[in-house]
Amino acid sequence: MKIIGRLMALILFSALLVWPQTVTHGVLISWTASTTPGVTYNLLHSATATGTFTVVNSAPITTTSYFDTVNTGGFWEVVAVDASGDVSLPSNQPTVPNAPTGAKAVAQ
Repeated sequence: MKIIGRLMALILFSALLVWPQTVTHGVLISWTASTTPGVTYNLLHSATATGTFTVVNSAPITTTSYFDTVNTGGFWEVVAVDASGDVSLPSNQPTVPNAPTGAKAVAQ
């Protein structure tokens, strides 16, 4: 019985060693939804707080969070876009590490 138990433990341990694992690092940005119905969002990033912000997402964001795997530091802003293409003012700028207000950035 001890031999079977050890053999099973060895097989399980061996399987764990070869099991492929993907670890993705990035920053999870989340925000509070706009009160305007039917909007989508664009996430913008800049290396500096006063720099040029460029859109991160390739398609409109329909949820209130985005996992940015390209930019792992810097500053982000979120804008709402309505069906007519009108764009809101930007949100506050969450940073890594976490900003102390509204929007937040979580390094993962």
